[in-house]
Amino acid sequence: ARYKPTPADAQMSSQFSLSCAVACALLRHRFSVEDIVREAALDPRVVALSSQVRVRPLEGESGRLGPASLKVHLKNGNVLTAVEEHFPGSADAPLEEADIVAKARACLQFGPAGLAPEGADEMIRRIRTIESCPDVSRLFDHLQGDQDSQRANARRST
Repeated sequence: ARYKPTPADAQMSSQFSLSCAVACALLRHRFSVEDIVREAALDPRVVALSSQVRVRPLEGESGRLGPASLKVHLKNGNVLTAVEEHFPGSADAPLEEADIVAKARACLQFGPAGLAPEGADEMIRRIRTIESCPDVSRLFDHLQGDQDSQRANARRST
């Protein structure tokens, strides 16, 4: 399916669009939580480039997460090719601990209700020690204070 986000569905559309992810990677050298907010997902450059992306399953590999092949046809006629045998984060290609923490931190800090860096680090610490948590309902107790301090900081900066 073509990537045709609307203001109402831009975040959902961008999260689940391989052509959008490829366009962002080519334009911004990444595909992250920053790329799925409405403004980024509706970026005319992303929409235009994603319309040039063709997604086809590799013969005999339909329904699997890998291998995947990417070909980029350049204006000068050259073709760049990359092959990924295993989906990053899968059992065959697990992420390094530092990558997992960086991804969690980015997700926790992002958005209008994102945590301050200290709050994100505290949440990661709590998740890492969840097995020893006597009461899981207390897992998020620190978040309210973090959000209150963020609102106060926002008021002071305006």
